[in-house]
Amino acid sequence: PMFQTLMRENPAYGRLSLITVDSFQRSFPWFNFKEQIRSGRMKKDYQSSSLSIFVEASPAHDPEHGAVWEVITAIPPDQGSRVLCAAPFFAGDQFHGVIVTEVNPVPLAKECFLASDFRDRQALILGSGDKVLGISPRMEQSVTEDRVEGAPEFLKDLKLHNFSELESKLSGLPMTEAYSGRLSGEYLQILPLGPISARLVT
Repeated sequence: PMFQTLMRENPAYGRLSLITVDSFQRSFPWFNFKEQIRSGRMKKDYQSSSLSIFVEASPAHDPEHGAVWEVITAIPPDQGSRVLCAAPFFAGDQFHGVIVTEVNPVPLAKECFLASDFRDRQALILGSGDKVLGISPRMEQSVTEDRVEGAPEFLKDLKLHNFSELESKLSGLPMTEAYSGRLSGEYLQILPLGPISARLVT
């Protein structure tokens, strides 16, 4: 019931999961493991506690017990990218597992842009591999005018006139580094986004 309530109150949430140290997993909406194994997407010996997000959130890797973030490809893949946020849970001092929130970054990014100084600027959030995690309302308007439905999956799908130069700049810049300068005569700013392996490009 708690997961259902959280999902109802947060439309950007895609799934909530509780994963224990012995790989017991309870998710809402329900995750059909048998179907995933039968389709070959998962191995028969799959263990939830071996997921990278679980390992990173465990006390051995996260001694301060904070939240950890990861960008993944959704299942099924045609649903684009998802952002996972995992936080450990304890009974006293004993680590029992993690709670994982799967978020659709597109509507979440839109809300963030609307509440920021970037709402009236051409701006987007990119994950690794030039995956588009969200675009500003201003950019969404120009994308719609070009008859591209929704948020494009990759940077190249935006059909930017300076795509090759921007792609070259991004590929040569580590995800954790910022940049400000000129590109094709226009001002370009690239900002890393903290714990998430993503960056703001405007």
